Amino acid sequence: MSKNLLLNLNGGSNGALKKWIDRLKSEPRISWYPSSGDDFKDILYLHQKYNDWLPKNGTAGVKPPDIYIHTDCSLGSDSRLFDTITVHDDWGTRITVNSIEKLPAREVTKRFESYRNCPENIAVGTVVFLELNVKSQFLGEYVVPVIYAFVENSAFLEDIVLPNNGKLSHIVRARDGHTEGANSVPKKWLTDIQYVVGCECIVKNTSFSRFDILRRDN
Repeated sequence: MSKNLLLNLNGGSNGALKKWIDRLKSEPRISWYPSSGDDFKDILYLHQKYNDWLPKNGTAGVKPPDIYIHTDCSLGSDSRLFDTITVHDDWGTRITVNSIEKLPAREVTKRFESYRNCPENIAVGTVVFLELNVKSQFLGEYVVPVIYAFVENSAFLEDIVLPNNGKLSHIVRARDGHTEGANSVPKKWLTDIQYVVGCECIVKNTSFSRFDILRRDN
């Protein structure tokens, strides 16, 4: 189940992620953002307070995630992800890295030719656990756990999620397909696996075109 998936990603480490897992009282709710790049707006959009204010795309009544998983293999040579502690700073909301734990690297199948020569700045197979601090004029201040795996989306699903019977309460389809020339149009396979992984809510790319909460007067 979901806890098994997290334990698999933890890979026997005894750091911050293991401590987070040990505190769980029930199966965790996991959101997956494939091809997330340097975008962390999902941890704002799926916050309960935002969802209560402006539910979209089936998020109404859906309990928010406990932890977020981001995957990407092609951030591009101009990416500055994790070069600084600030990963988002715009319109009254700032997200910074409280801590980062390097987890055991993953060897997964590289299914696409374009991913076999990922940019040199990306350590393919690297997995990290992040504790991100959010300071928002509307949402307040809170800490969010995020696992970032530098692997192909389909490989993550087929080699890690499915063998561990992982359950994903949310799937974010904001950017999948962008580097394959699809102009950020979500690929059908993400919809096809919705029921396999027990997904309750798919957040579509149109939801991320305008992040209303960041402009709201409070």
